[in-house]
Amino acid sequence: MHTVASDDDDDDPSLPSGVNGNGAEVRANNNGSPDQESVVRDDTTTIGALQRYMEINSQQDPRKKTRIMLTLCFAYIPDFTTDIFPYNHKVFVNSKRQHKPSRAVLKKEIQRRNPLLKGYKNRPTAYLLLMLAEEKFKLPNVDMDYLQRFLLEYKTDCENKIMGSTSDSCCDPPTATTTTTTTTTPTSTANATATPRMTTDDRLRLIEAFHSEKAKRKMLVTQGCLNLQESDARHSVIIALGDYFDTVSRVFNDETWVPTLTSLPDLHPDLADARELPLKEYRTTRATVKEIHTEMTNHLRAMVMKWEQSGNGGQQRSDDDEDWGTFDPDLVVDGGDDDRRNFLPEGNNAATKYYLLYFWHKLDKDGYLQMNLVKLPNRVKSSTSLTVSQSATKRPKTSDRQPDPVRQPDVLAARTMNARVGAEERRIGNEEVEERRIENDEIEERRIDRENEEVEERHIRNQERHTGNEETEERRIRNEDRHTGNEGFEERRIRMEERRIGIEERRIGMEERRLRNEEINTSTKLRMELTGKILQLDREMEAIGNPSNSLYGKLNKAKRKYEQLLDSSEGIIH
Repeated sequence: MHTVASDDDDDDPSLPSGVNGNGAEVRANNNGSPDQESVVRDDTTTIGALQRYMEINSQQDPRKKTRIMLTLCFAYIPDFTTDIFPYNHKVFVNSKRQHKPSRAVLKKEIQRRNPLLKGYKNRPTAYLLLMLAEEKFKLPNVDMDYLQRFLLEYKTDCENKIMGSTSDSCCDPPTATTTTTTTTTPTSTANATATPRMTTDDRLRLIEAFHSEKAKRKMLVTQGCLNLQESDARHSVIIALGDYFDTVSRVFNDETWVPTLTSLPDLHPDLADARELPLKEYRTTRATVKEIHTEMTNHLRAMVMKWEQSGNGGQQRSDDDEDWGTFDPDLVVDGGDDDRRNFLPEGNNAATKYYLLYFWHKLDKDGYLQMNLVKLPNRVKSSTSLTVSQSATKRPKTSDRQPDPVRQPDVLAARTMNARVGAEERRIGNEEVEERRIENDEIEERRIDRENEEVEERHIRNQERHTGNEETEERRIRNEDRHTGNEGFEERRIRMEERRIGIEERRIGMEERRLRNEEINTSTKLRMELTGKILQLDREMEAIGNPSNSLYGKLNKAKRKYEQLLDSSEGIIH
């Protein structure tokens, strides 16, 4: 089973048009299919058009060349898939797009094989794969051997990368000269599994990853830079945070790292028992970690502000206090317990958001609460030892004022700092713009992937719903003839129509025979009743014995009527 890729741009590199798999020119006839008599075949060559193209264009990006070859493997190698080992290993988590078939490559491959064919460019990826799987698009042996060699080399290279990966970072996929094999049919694309959802245990594991030893070292960098000289250049923290989110993502995705949830029965009932938090189906990236961190800090900031203002925790401490947001059992009102759970966000999923309390506890324990909630303590805020006073007299002119020898060094230092901060902000701003562009590209790619998967699922459901239906078969033949120029369509349509007429005639004949049998059965029952009546009248007439009797005459008259009816019913049977 393979996964349908997103609709790529049409400027992806692909094979040259007008050349068949053996490197010979292809002339197309009027109906848009390759003219078999005009194809010059040379099976004695050892290098086909596919290999020659890949070698001539060796200056291209190796990642693009690898995707071209993998897309052709999806099209021409039966049962090929990248959803199994080694291609679905976590080492290649950032190469999922490269391990999917490219729609642009498939369109250019069809154009290369049949330049005059039309009506396929707006089709989804699964449809293009089905077209290339047909017998008429079969690759020559020399190109198939080249694909198989590529596949074996790529698979070996992927296995070597998995065996040699000793760090948490993902490896780049191999170049176009390396290869892969494993297999899947194009029709099974709709069975691709959906992306797993993030559970509450996954969020608790992520919180532990935020405070793991590797990630904590990155967080300490952000704490250490906030001294008096660098507090105004707070954007420099983003440099360390960039590595911080990436480190958290790698720690979370590490299967060997199994943290243990701290038991906090007073904080929330669901946190009463300590348990392990192993890695499950969900995987994170730097972008998702950053997004979840922002979401949780926004919720937590609102919770802490309400909790502080209520007086339940810190007895209405000032926002300027050094211990703002921290929990101290000695300050709890009236000796009550930890009631921070009463300030969880309301909504449909409020019952599952107790992980925010655990996040609060971890930040408070490690001393990162105020920094994560974007609240600077007093020790790093701007301040001055000079007493500010307002003069009652008019200020002298600028030309008459002398520079203050006490503040002159501070002014020079401030200007230097402002210049450095401005340059740093511009650089970081450019990096943030590029990061947002990359995130938007990833979101758009995921959206297109979902649309392609939905189209493929609907396509396969329709095929399964109409399996064995003669009308579906007739539509399939009509569509096939429309896109391939098959001249036998009219004959098949006539045969289908003749079969339909024959079936209708047999049905009518059977209905006529049924009605005829019903008439015969009705007439037979009537004749039996009339015969019984005549026999009964004969017995009564015998009993009277005197023809001159008036009753005898009436009975004889009734007998003749029954006999006439009996004679008329005999014609119905014949």
